Amino acid sequence: MPKQRQSNIELLRIAAMMMIIGIHLNAALGWPFAKEPICSGDLGMNLWREYFMSYFYYSVDAFVLISGWFGIRFKWQGLFKFVFQCLFIWVAIYFTLVALGMINLDNKYILQALFLRRGGWFVKSYLFLFLLSPVLNVFVEHAGKRQHLMVLCVFYLFQTLLAWYPGATVAEISRGYSALSFIGLYLLARYIRLYGANYPRLFGQNKWIYLALTFVIAAIISLPGSYWMRHGVNWWHVMNSYVSPLTISGAVCLLLFFSRLNIQSKVINFLAAGSFAVYLFHENPIIKGYFNRIVQDIFHRCDGMVCLLAFVGFVVAVYLCGVLIDQIRVGIWKGILHVFRKKTGHNDA
Repeated sequence: MPKQRQSNIELLRIAAMMMIIGIHLNAALGWPFAKEPICSGDLGMNLWREYFMSYFYYSVDAFVLISGWFGIRFKWQGLFKFVFQCLFIWVAIYFTLVALGMINLDNKYILQALFLRRGGWFVKSYLFLFLLSPVLNVFVEHAGKRQHLMVLCVFYLFQTLLAWYPGATVAEISRGYSALSFIGLYLLARYIRLYGANYPRLFGQNKWIYLALTFVIAAIISLPGSYWMRHGVNWWHVMNSYVSPLTISGAVCLLLFFSRLNIQSKVINFLAAGSFAVYLFHENPIIKGYFNRIVQDIFHRCDGMVCLLAFVGFVVAVYLCGVLIDQIRVGIWKGILHVFRKKTGHNDA
């Protein structure tokens, strides 16, 4: 019988994915990377935007920390299920749009759908983490608390040096777009889960302290970063990278806050189960074009609070679309497993 999902952590999974959509929503408006973003406005509005973007940047790290919190149990069925989910959603979207006559058959799009071109960095990095999980789990089981902590300290010292020190930076490492950062997050979450009780002052039971810290850390990241960015120093992007110690600390505080909530909900569990499909859906190279145009259209048509509410509604709609599309994938996957087990007599793929 499958183990019941912990709705408190599953709620974090949903929140993290919605924040990821929020990051991509801002990127669709050309902020903060374009020289002349569509959404550039008054100083006060930009400061608030930078603050919430700093908060949203916890999302990717939090999503990976969840895997470390529970631990990845490598199974061939799990590997095939992950690969099938990625390929099904991207390939199905592509051929559906071709069938509707919305796009033409193009080898470039086929290669993108198969993750054989640039893009889809999260999928490739997470797949690498999944493949390495047996080795990481052996280390966690046999290293002990002291050795585990030493490895984490050396790892994050090395990663931060490569990410922050001018001249030593490595492109993929400096932004956290690699399996290396995922490995560190996985080991960090395993350490907190296994040994956190040994640090009552640091990992206490007052969940609201952790929530407050997430807002404080976002302010520490955004306010100095905003000042430097306006004076020609690209420090905001460094502070908000997925390998920034501040961003990682904020993500850890989010994880600790949600881990102390007492929630059990079938609705939350259902919605969280499709969270990765939401990423695959809205980050599909073809869907991304429609996503960006809708975001820009909302921005130009709406003002103030109406615009904000429209964006919130759009994020929710994107999330629900991803979950619904994933239900088709779930049905087909169950059918494949049924046929496989019937033909081979195996209970596991």
